Amino acid sequence: MVRLDASGCPPHSSGPHRLSEGPAKITAMELPTALAGLATHPWATVNHAYGPALDLPNMLRTFAEGGEDAEEALEELYGSIVHQGTVYAASVDAAPYLARIAASGRQTVDALRLLGCLAKSEDEHAVEPGAVRAAVTAQLPLLIPLLADEDAAVRQAAGWTVGHTRDTRTALPAVRSRLAAETEPVVRAELLTAYSRLDRAGAGAEARALLGPDTPAPLRLAAVFAALGPEQPWLVAHRDALLGLLPARETAAAGYADEHRDPLSAMIEILLGRDTEADRESAFALLDAALRDERPDVRAEALWAADRACMLSRSAPQRLVPAIAPLAADWTAARLLGKIGPAAAGAALLLGELAAQPDDEAADQALAALVLVAPQTAAPLLARALGRRPHAMQCATGSHAPADMPFPFDAELLAAVRARLAAKALEQPEGRKDCGCPTTADHNDTAGLVHLLRLWGPRAVEALPELCAVLPRFHYAATAITSVAAGLGPEQREQAATALRGRSPTACSWRRPCTS
Repeated sequence: MVRLDASGCPPHSSGPHRLSEGPAKITAMELPTALAGLATHPWATVNHAYGPALDLPNMLRTFAEGGEDAEEALEELYGSIVHQGTVYAASVDAAPYLARIAASGRQTVDALRLLGCLAKSEDEHAVEPGAVRAAVTAQLPLLIPLLADEDAAVRQAAGWTVGHTRDTRTALPAVRSRLAAETEPVVRAELLTAYSRLDRAGAGAEARALLGPDTPAPLRLAAVFAALGPEQPWLVAHRDALLGLLPARETAAAGYADEHRDPLSAMIEILLGRDTEADRESAFALLDAALRDERPDVRAEALWAADRACMLSRSAPQRLVPAIAPLAADWTAARLLGKIGPAAAGAALLLGELAAQPDDEAADQALAALVLVAPQTAAPLLARALGRRPHAMQCATGSHAPADMPFPFDAELLAAVRARLAAKALEQPEGRKDCGCPTTADHNDTAGLVHLLRLWGPRAVEALPELCAVLPRFHYAATAITSVAAGLGPEQREQAATALRGRSPTACSWRRPCTS
């Protein structure tokens, strides 16, 4: 992401070899013309992501020639001049050559997309602010004719790139004119989005006329975003248009706009970002309708958007849980209910029913959510199927729960943990690794049991013999022994200490003092 020089010129505009002036319009440019001056350009004076740009000529030539190494050269260009979205001084110098390559009819779409990434970037390194976008803008005389190319893919890429120049003097009238003439829906959608970047108010007025069901889906999707200007209220027309497009991810995939890639989530973020009561309610009503849709693909998109809403708004969980809870059999819904936690208590009954079903995988996912939503309800269910609910056990031991909310003590679960640890202490080494160590799954299972006892502390003192029994093979049990022994008298604590020093299971053969 980039900013541009206020002068609209590259930062190093002096020097005999530097391309400092906007090129004249060229039709049917030959490749030698496109690459003229490439070898003599002073690349050593500018840096890309990896230092002096001495390797750029070879990358650009290999890419332009379109041979078997062209794709690798393109990847190297991305990594060098727009590395993870960051642009450099060498990005300025590469822009004229990329524009000429595009105009030559070779690698046109890829060259345009790379130019668009340069213009889009606002993350600049060691380059004058705005210089990279200005370098791309200077190439508009070469780029604008491509808006009318016979290839729809070229027209679409050209629209995306030209829109990112943010140039209102040359690019805006060109985009507006081409939008009026274009017939291909995907290209019209890209042009409308470009128009919105160049003139939000003008594009919004045009977009509001395109929200109806007769508008092709790609164009209508672009219109939903273009029509919702900063001062434009969310209307029934916006809501109906977006709901009518769902599921929308496949439609969005035809366009270049990253912000439209997950349309429902993106719109929810826009509405919540306005931070008004009316817009929050509009976002929640939109999600509620999508969550209750009969189509699984629509509900899937709605669940991802609801997850985002719950991250952005503290009032979202209470408003959305009634629509999410009936979907608890879905993994994504169960996971979201678990993330919401106690605020999703209204889903506890259904999660409990799902956690009791015979399908271990489905029951485990439901119980994992229930552990976080209503842990007291989950405890006996976890006790009855302890070895078959690994994900629920992870949640109970804190790996998916807040550190300040340990799983509540439960006598039935304590008995189940003790029985499982006792069985592990008696296990033979068969099935273990060659070194005699437990497998990863067995190690994680034991770790979860021990950690739960550690969290319970003195309340789990009854499990001290089992902890001592597994200590020789599972040294982490020492932390739980220390924790649970804190409630014993001096003699019993000394026995536990002896067990820890000697890793001896028999040193922990203690009896609870009589309290009668």
